[in-house]
Amino acid sequence: MNRSFLSCGLLGAIVFASCSKNSTPPATITPPPSLSITNFSPSNGPDSTLVTITGTAFNSTLANNSVYFNGVPARIVSGTDSTLVAVVPELAGTGSIVVKVNANVAGGGIFTYDTSYRLSTVVDGLSGPTYLAIDTTGNLYVSLYGNSTILKIDTSGSRTTLPNLPATGLAIDIHNNLFAAVASGAEILLVKVDPAGDTTIIGSTIGFDLGLAVDTSGNLYFCNVTQNLVEKITALGVLDTIANGLFSPSGIGLGSNGTVYVANYSLSAYDNAAGALTAISPTGNVSTYSTILYSGDAGILVDGNNDIYITVENAGNSTGWVEKIPPLGTPVPLPSPNLYLPLWDSEGQEGKFIRRSAG
Repeated sequence: MNRSFLSCGLLGAIVFASCSKNSTPPATITPPPSLSITNFSPSNGPDSTLVTITGTAFNSTLANNSVYFNGVPARIVSGTDSTLVAVVPELAGTGSIVVKVNANVAGGGIFTYDTSYRLSTVVDGLSGPTYLAIDTTGNLYVSLYGNSTILKIDTSGSRTTLPNLPATGLAIDIHNNLFAAVASGAEILLVKVDPAGDTTIIGSTIGFDLGLAVDTSGNLYFCNVTQNLVEKITALGVLDTIANGLFSPSGIGLGSNGTVYVANYSLSAYDNAAGALTAISPTGNVSTYSTILYSGDAGILVDGNNDIYITVENAGNSTGWVEKIPPLGTPVPLPSPNLYLPLWDSEGQEGKFIRRSAG
């Protein structure tokens, strides 16, 4: 047999076998889905609206996701790898919804922020709710008039009682420490309750307090109604008077520039028509910011735009409403008529008010 023929035949077989192997296509590898937002609902609403966002490549570990409404970070209450439920933050404004997962970013459509005001029941069945504070995770703290307790209500509605705290003012700082002005005989004790539930007395004063506010440095501000003073106690327990001669002051709020706002009578008489909202500047200058109806109790909240919200009572029939006072503007009643003894919000980040029940 011809050797050359055998060699060529064998070489051809090898080449054919090699070509046959290489002709098999490689296995197809499907890349993981990229981060995206496919839909969200509802597409409009006020702060605290629950918005369901659907998409791809979310993370089932909530801490690995971030949601923003118009650039404002939102609280995420639940989620999977394809769905996130977030709470519209206060003062978000109209703008895009954005989801971040680790280093990845996806934009969605426009969420329309509803700036109208609504009156709705947050919680009911309470016996004499009086003072209110809300922490950064949405827990609500309410003092119960005459019961010497503070009730903590979480976002699921579960309730925990903090006993032996007859509070005459509540406030929460940026670290979620709860502060209470607590009546104790002829004194008011300034009490701190940390997130773990440990209680510390940080100071006291002679008199009776109505209202409490705390700044970002941990300084407490309160109205001493029996001595007609507005007082401040530092985080180190140093007590100071920042204004005096304000007749029957109650309710206190802090502006972003350090101004302290206090409700009081403009004269030494219990005259409903003689109410005043007094401004105390960081340098100690005291001036009348606005006139209000006043019956000796009021709640004040100052938001991030320095709009002031104050509860107003119509003396004689114990009904009232909430007014908004823009910076150096005219008070505007909000749609909150016929509240029975409207009283306090204490530095609540959500800008909500509660009312006393008729009992």
